[in-house]
Amino acid sequence: ICLFDSGYVPGSRIISDENGWRRGQAAGVNSLLPRQSSPGGFVKIKSIKAGVHRLAVTVPLLKEPINRRIVSCEVETDDGHVGYGLTGGAYLPQAIATAIEKEFFPVVKDMDPRDTEAIHEKVWWKLNQRSMTGVVSSSLSAIDIACWDIHGKATGRTIAQLLGGARDWAHTYCTFGFTEYEDREQLV
Repeated sequence: ICLFDSGYVPGSRIISDENGWRRGQAAGVNSLLPRQSSPGGFVKIKSIKAGVHRLAVTVPLLKEPINRRIVSCEVETDDGHVGYGLTGGAYLPQAIATAIEKEFFPVVKDMDPRDTEAIHEKVWWKLNQRSMTGVVSSSLSAIDIACWDIHGKATGRTIAQLLGGARDWAHTYCTFGFTEYEDREQLV
């Protein structure tokens, strides 16, 4: 008996064979799973491009914009869909962009961008067995956002809808700019 829902179980291995089947292994269970069909048929990641950009970000209460670097990621599928992702570039942005194009792309090439969990699993075991952060996490983050962008565009749904549509709002936070404020009173 196979207890797989979408063909992925944390800790399982997913391997596609030449017939489009995925072999799943988890908790000692072996099974052949038919490739999950998605609206619009099968798509494959065809190319990934990454680049480093500098942005001037206007932050409330500061006189001058803050200059920040970001890394952009563009994922294109074989059927012409293009998704865009961004990640921070404060630390080693050239390394992140290079890792995306030279290390990550060969790992995710020909995978369906809508299979985000399978992409994470494959990247984790191929490129991140020691659970490192930094370049690996930032690179995967940009690719993940681009894949969600493709999924949403291909299905005509928002990311909120793809994640279940339980609410039309999300908590927000800001992870930059605080060191530029002169004192805590300015923040308050």
